Amino acid sequence: MIKFDAFIACFSKERSRGTPPLIRRNFGHCFVIMRSARGWTCFDPRNSGLVKVHMGAQQQTELAAVYARYGHVVLYGKSALRRRQGRAPKGCVPVCKYLLGIHTWRVQTPYQLYCYLRLHGASEALGQAHPYV
Repeated sequence: MIKFDAFIACFSKERSRGTPPLIRRNFGHCFVIMRSARGWTCFDPRNSGLVKVHMGAQQQTELAAVYARYGHVVLYGKSALRRRQGRAPKGCVPVCKYLLGIHTWRVQTPYQLYCYLRLHGASEALGQAHPYV
């Protein structure tokens, strides 16, 4: 099993199929980039399935700033939470919760995931627009 020690969570305006229409602005979709000893791996749950892309070794803040420049709301931090074993769920928020080791039922939307991560010490990437604008 690959051990991930850091994460970058990205939130975008685009919506996944099945996303409720009353989702907060700028929080229609989310995906996670996790760091292991081999570098960064992006896990992006799309309508067509989980897209997994391996990236080389970069600094966490630099990679977070790249996604922030593309207009995403970006949080980053250490991956201290423990993941449970089992099948990965479907949908962007359940997949991100699974990868980050978040086990609470109170996180159901991308915005709730954003708030949960901020509450638990995740930092915002520099140079991004305020998420509520």
